[in-house]
Amino acid sequence: MDANIIRNGFFQSMNLRLRLLIFSIGSVVLVSVGMSFTYLFIAKSAIVQNFESQMNNIRDSKKKNILTYFQNKKSDMIALDGSLDITTSLFEFRKAYRTLAAKSSRAGAESYLQEKYIFSNPNPIGKKEQLDDALDGSDYSKVHRKFHSYFRRYIKQKYFYDLFIVDLDGTLLYTVFKENDYATNLLDGKYKDTNIGKLFKRARSANDPSEVLFADFENYPPSNNDPASFIALPIIVGGRTEGVLMAQMPIDEINEAMHDGFLGDNGAVYLIGKDNLFRTADHRFKNEDFILRKRNDSPVVTLAFNEVSGVKQDVNYRGESVFTAFTPIEIMGTKYALISEYETDSALLLLNEIKVKILIAFLVLISVVVLVTFFVARAISTPIIKAVTILSSSTREIAATVEQQEKTAQMQSASVNETSTTMAELGSSAKHTAEQSQTVTEKSREAQETAKEGSHRISEMVHSMEELKDKVLVISDQILHLSEKNNQIGNIIGLVSDIANQTNMLALNAAVEAARAGEYGKGFAVVAGEIRKLADESKRSAEKIQDILSEIKKATDSTVMAAEEGNKKVDRSAILGNEVVRSFEGVFQSISAVFTSTEQITLNVKQQSIAINEVVQAMTSLNRGAGETATGITQTKLGIQQVKEATLSLKQTVDGKKITIV
Repeated sequence: MDANIIRNGFFQSMNLRLRLLIFSIGSVVLVSVGMSFTYLFIAKSAIVQNFESQMNNIRDSKKKNILTYFQNKKSDMIALDGSLDITTSLFEFRKAYRTLAAKSSRAGAESYLQEKYIFSNPNPIGKKEQLDDALDGSDYSKVHRKFHSYFRRYIKQKYFYDLFIVDLDGTLLYTVFKENDYATNLLDGKYKDTNIGKLFKRARSANDPSEVLFADFENYPPSNNDPASFIALPIIVGGRTEGVLMAQMPIDEINEAMHDGFLGDNGAVYLIGKDNLFRTADHRFKNEDFILRKRNDSPVVTLAFNEVSGVKQDVNYRGESVFTAFTPIEIMGTKYALISEYETDSALLLLNEIKVKILIAFLVLISVVVLVTFFVARAISTPIIKAVTILSSSTREIAATVEQQEKTAQMQSASVNETSTTMAELGSSAKHTAEQSQTVTEKSREAQETAKEGSHRISEMVHSMEELKDKVLVISDQILHLSEKNNQIGNIIGLVSDIANQTNMLALNAAVEAARAGEYGKGFAVVAGEIRKLADESKRSAEKIQDILSEIKKATDSTVMAAEEGNKKVDRSAILGNEVVRSFEGVFQSISAVFTSTEQITLNVKQQSIAINEVVQAMTSLNRGAGETATGITQTKLGIQQVKEATLSLKQTVDGKKITIV
């Protein structure tokens, strides 16, 4: 609760411009952040969906390409196997090889051929295939010279690594590349347990010349123990298997077939075997050995071997986050997992660019909103501050005037009370005089003393009447002064009413401008509404004060008239008092006229009593009017105080400074 009070106090201490600025910036920030997160979510979903689609397409495309590639190799081998060149070369190489073996032994023929075409070959390792003839004059060298150039051109055109012609007994009669497996036996030689030896055994037992068999990659010692895979099919002549045609698959070409231009250096496509070892390389890491050297134990590999195809964001074999598309693929009876992947950071690079653009746009928008809000707030608050300043000054002046009127009314009320008391005493004296006059005839003996006493009392009465006259004149002057003050208050209240009307119009204009501003003007519309309410309340208070002042004026006018009438009565009473004095003086001169004078005195005293009662009634009315005047002034003071408080509250709202109301 204390924290809320502190926050509220801090907010109230801000001026109108700062509040509008904070509100506008806050609104823009909230809306912009919400829209940014929504847009980023949609953009990320679209980018991810697009990349998943692309990865699916690349995966399916590469699957089709690799199957087509092996199908083409299969077709090339079938075409070559069915050609006359293969049949002729098989028979001629077999005859020439057996001639050499007959001269020594099979082992001797193997050693002889390796010596001539490998060890004594003048060409460096890797280029031994350039030797067409060993120049030893043997039948084998003649057959070799006859077919070697043809087969050499063939593997270059068809992109085979090497080509093998194997006799049915396992003798490797011919190879193009001339590695250490040349002239060995695949049934009982040192390479019989390699993948090429196992493939030969399967091929020599096959009877379908269109069935191309495949051996998966294994480390192959004659090829520097590098990974090698082979394809083979039987050479059938006249329905009888005479030998086997075999080819070593080119690793580089398979790797090239797996490369995809769209992925670039941020992604790769590769094959994984059942042992989770790579069967093709990841082209992004050219200096690393992959085939049969690196493992991929990613979950997607397991999914692919479980006959599941799909795409997902996962961690690859290097622990990096990637988009991975996976599918099972079967190549000539051997199952693999085909994996295509793309780095997540690179895939979402466009999203990062969008984030930067959104941030720039957000900063620009904030700057524009700050400038616009600053100028708008200044344009709105400046006239309000001026109007509030004028209204505040006017209320202070009105308050001072009303306070003075309150003091005057209090003095008037005290004077009227005092006059009423005096008149009450005067009425009592007149009554007593009348009673004495009634008994004058009965107490003639006491006439002189009574005359003296009557003369004395009449003198006091005249003196009191003169004092009463002076006080009535004072009251008349004060009432006239009060009437003038009432007129001044009426003028000030009219000014307050005009200011309230102007404030109301200004608040109405502010509300219209806030409505035009839409969502950004809602907060200011509330402030304009509060200002308008304060203006209406000020106007109503001014009208109420005006009504009260009208009542005061009426009472004052009545009081003035009563005072003037009282003055007349007092003058008349004074004249009568003087006549009574002269009558009492005549008592000492003529006792005979005592009764006549007494009757006249009695009559005069009665008239005096009536006049005094009228004066008392007038003073009572004047006292009531003075009370009403004091009450009206008090209400006026309260109304002005409310206007003052509303004005200071509005000023505090606009300036943001805490103001103490005195």
